[in-house]
Amino acid sequence: MPALNAVLSGLRAFQQKVDTAANNIANANTTGFKRSRASLAESFYQTQRAPSSQQPIGIQIGSGVQTSTIGTVQNQGSLQQTGSATDLALSGDGFFVVRDSGGQLYFTRGGDFTLDRTGNLVNSLGMHVRGVIGNASSDTGDAPDPGANPPTTVGDINIPSSFVSQSPAVAASTTLTVSSSSLPQAGQTLSVGGVTFTFVPNGALPSGNTATSGEIALGTDASSTATAIAAGINSHATLTAPAGASASSGGNVITLRANTPGTAGNGITVSSTASSAQLALPASGQLSGGVDLGSLRTETVQSYTIGLDGKISLFGSAGTNRTIGYVTTARFSNPESLQQAGNNLYTFSDSAGTVSGGTSFSETLDTRKAGTNGFGQIQSGALELSNVDLSEEFSDLIISQRSFEANAKVVTTSDEMLRTVVNLKSS
Repeated sequence: MPALNAVLSGLRAFQQKVDTAANNIANANTTGFKRSRASLAESFYQTQRAPSSQQPIGIQIGSGVQTSTIGTVQNQGSLQQTGSATDLALSGDGFFVVRDSGGQLYFTRGGDFTLDRTGNLVNSLGMHVRGVIGNASSDTGDAPDPGANPPTTVGDINIPSSFVSQSPAVAASTTLTVSSSSLPQAGQTLSVGGVTFTFVPNGALPSGNTATSGEIALGTDASSTATAIAAGINSHATLTAPAGASASSGGNVITLRANTPGTAGNGITVSSTASSAQLALPASGQLSGGVDLGSLRTETVQSYTIGLDGKISLFGSAGTNRTIGYVTTARFSNPESLQQAGNNLYTFSDSAGTVSGGTSFSETLDTRKAGTNGFGQIQSGALELSNVDLSEEFSDLIISQRSFEANAKVVTTSDEMLRTVVNLKSS
């Protein structure tokens, strides 16, 4: 009897709707949970008579109902303040990106993160939160700000207990006056505020060129100078220095400047390859060094903040603040197509759609700084609650329950009809 098959499909479908509502209700207080929605569609039809010009309305008997999809509803949940700096909530589109120990990437709206014993920002499963990273143990500068562009340097977010900084600069300068009769020899040094400038032989240079005003020239004597070096460098001479060093010229004065911490012997070297290399300037020219110095120091992290754009700022014991990185987010054109992996986690699927248009997800192509290009902002010290509406779920549950009962009633009716048929034969 076709009616039995139809109502059996109805029992299965409404049982799934009840199961879906029950799961939503069970997760009403789960951080970052997105409710599921079961959608039903009619099954195939048995055509007993097709429509025609003589009989424009045919006869088609349906075979029941089926569950077409059970997908997530990715609308915004309410935000609840927690006061914990590592609790993060997304306001708007996007997902946090986390990585397991095997390198697999997952996506989540659940921002109940903590710091592990080494300072890594992790979720409850120990998965590492991803983003733009800097190096607090060696670099004194801030982590690169990706702006609205894809990040180029991504990794596990780590909030250290200390960071390296530079003490306040100390202005220092000295002047070495040279002329054709008084030239610094190879190996001679000029110390400026603790940074040493050393003139070092480094190879033979062509001769016959005359230095012009404001240029450094290297040669074996005052009259046989090398090709002029406008800022102290060309293919025959090198300027080696810590990151941030610079050289400039003006008139007959050459200024070498190091803007990073330095110590004696860790400065700028202008070198030539001639065995008796000399630094030659026009008569009465000057070589002057001006150095902004500061010593390296380690500061203890007193506090840190995570901004709306995901920027992680450290505040040190000496009053210095550093940007150590950015918590980045991922966004998809069809987030309902992400595959649920449990524990508030999703994995990528081809139909989810990336912002780069690719068929696979890449952190350096498909993540962005929060608050840019339609990506949601990050609220530190807050969590996104479940988007489950209990009144709506109970309403759906009642409707599904009544529909289940109605289908069960049809089973009883069909059974009575079959019993009647059997009784007709026996009578």
